Amino acid sequence: MNARKSRKGVSEVVGAVLLILITLIAMVYLVETYLRQSGFADQGFAQEAHYQELKAGQMVDTVYYANHKVTQGYLDCFIIVNVGDNIVLSKHGVLSQDSGTPCPYYVEVSNSSGNTLLGSNSSITLTHGMTYKIMVLSKTELSSIYLNASGENIIEVSS
Repeated sequence: MNARKSRKGVSEVVGAVLLILITLIAMVYLVETYLRQSGFADQGFAQEAHYQELKAGQMVDTVYYANHKVTQGYLDCFIIVNVGDNIVLSKHGVLSQDSGTPCPYYVEVSNSSGNTLLGSNSSITLTHGMTYKIMVLSKTELSSIYLNASGENIIEVSS
């Protein structure tokens, strides 16, 4: 009689463990499905916000940002696409985010004839639809810069 009770106790424990496992698997499936769907919703919101920025007159779109520590401070690299009208940068075309002072910079443009490196000693025109790499030398790490365009327009470029 005792052996029979012990087998019944073992089968009840095994049944309870199986029921718990099935419940956990179902919960994991439901949570994963919910997280996947909410990720798509977040992506849709981000795309809509980007579309609204373009519609509201955003001038540049940041494609890539990186910074590197160099002996003089930091070399911040912004790759941007001009999505607005042509932008003419003045001689002091890039201003730092923290002090608003002009920073040494170079603009690299890729076109059918290769890469062209433009210095900061002349005015530079950023043409609509073109991709530009702006390299800024600064004492501190910059996450955004300001483009000093002609007509006293200031355009923020953020990482």
